[in-house]
Amino acid sequence: MSTIPSLPTHAGRNGLIRATLRAHASGQALIVGVFAWVALLAGGAAAQPQVQVKPPSTNYQTIPGYRLAADGKPVESAVFHHSPGRGNVLVHDPGNERAFVVDSRERQVSVFAAADFVEIEGGELEPIGGRSAKDIVPMRLVERAPSFTFDGVQYTVVPKPSLLGPQTSAQIIADDPYYGDAAKRFTPQPLYVEQLRAVETPTRVLMFFGSWCRNCHQWLPNIIRLEQLLEGSNIEFEYHGLPQGYADDLAESLNVKSVPYGIVFQNGKEVGRAAGPSWKIPTLALTQALR
Repeated sequence: MSTIPSLPTHAGRNGLIRATLRAHASGQALIVGVFAWVALLAGGAAAQPQVQVKPPSTNYQTIPGYRLAADGKPVESAVFHHSPGRGNVLVHDPGNERAFVVDSRERQVSVFAAADFVEIEGGELEPIGGRSAKDIVPMRLVERAPSFTFDGVQYTVVPKPSLLGPQTSAQIIADDPYYGDAAKRFTPQPLYVEQLRAVETPTRVLMFFGSWCRNCHQWLPNIIRLEQLLEGSNIEFEYHGLPQGYADDLAESLNVKSVPYGIVFQNGKEVGRAAGPSWKIPTLALTQALR
């Protein structure tokens, strides 16, 4: 499970910065990298909230690994997004018709209506021009977790436990409905789907993933959608969740050192593998692995 870092000492701040940048460069960074800056900045004097009249003019990409809690209870409708350009985190909560823009640099949270952001291609959110923040509240650290209070409710960002070991696509979607919603938006090429449905040999696809992994968050929905379209065929999918660091007996026995990572078996024997970005187009990745 990913943890929010403790407050760094002055001597350790450069190391935290370097670690954060390396995490983002790997393509598997969590928002812990973003909130690490909160811990870093919290060592200085408290900043006064600055009025943010309009939402930042930027797109927000969905990110995994964290959950919003209101007075200690999970807010299931809240989805986390990150602005790579500005470093802000958007907590979009359409169930309660609210959106929180967490500004780690200013240590403040701007409160908008959920409707002030619209979904664009790929599940990203884009702010609607001309909308203003309804309120600005200060952000603080409570037991090392970013926290703020609005309308008498204390909101806290808490890490989600990682999905580990054997999983089904239904379990993955139940843990994070984003996967199901994103799967509905993906349409693989019908020709490849029909070719895969025509495979006569019983085939098992073992997918290793990390619920904390940003790339898995982007590409696993495509794999889930392909699984749905291949239902009733000779191809079956199994999922295996890994922790950060990949310390897992099955992964180690199969020499799996990255995610997403798929191994294809026929008649109990390995016939192919596909890793990383190739799963962005799962029909192609699986077709090539079967050759």
